[in-house]
Amino acid sequence: MAVLVAIAIPVFTSQLEKSREATDIANIRSAYAEATAAYLADQENIKTDSDLYKALGSSGGTKVYFNAQTGKFDATGTTLQGTDSNSSDTGTEVVGGYTYVRKDPYTAKKVFAKLSSGEVVMDVE
Repeated sequence: MAVLVAIAIPVFTSQLEKSREATDIANIRSAYAEATAAYLADQENIKTDSDLYKALGSSGGTKVYFNAQTGKFDATGTTLQGTDSNSSDTGTEVVGGYTYVRKDPYTAKKVFAKLSSGEVVMDVE
């Protein structure tokens, strides 16, 4: 029985991490869609990051973060879930101009949008 447990725990942990990474990527993709829609709806008036934050719901033009529970941007946002910096998966995925590196730890990082050369791109901090 102990041998089965010794085999099952790493497999379970690996699958759990993969699901966290998939959730992170889906949340970044959703944030990108929300920010791009806001930008396209008022493109002629959005020239700076502050203008973009206002379009996303910031009252004073301060940075807003994506909240995965509501699907909107707000002052607090939600954090990403990918945590395993020892992951053997070294793959990357580009989502909304942001390169998600599976090996990097993402705990406590939040997603925000910014303008780059007149386009909406995503970033984390």
